[in-house]
Amino acid sequence: MGRIVEARSRSQRQADLNDEQEEEMIAYWTILWLNYGIQDNAYQHIMMFESYDDCVAVTQTDLRDVMQERYGVILMRCEQTHRVSKMPKPKLRPEPDFDS
Repeated sequence: MGRIVEARSRSQRQADLNDEQEEEMIAYWTILWLNYGIQDNAYQHIMMFESYDDCVAVTQTDLRDVMQERYGVILMRCEQTHRVSKMPKPKLRPEPDFDS
């Protein structure tokens, strides 16, 4: 029983570490290019997202299905820019205790 508890706490520590690393990653603005056509006219829309993952999540929603149902062939593409949208914050250093 002791090994199972230890394994859970180790996996929990790994999950916490993964969460911290994810929070510390730099995120870049990402462009969603949406291209489709209506009656021989081509249309292009551009949407901005704070991260590549957010952009990809939109391409996997009902929006894609509805657009394909109504307009046939569509193109949805995510392109990451070089502009930072989220930067990790530096960790505070512990203050020295000179009184002790």
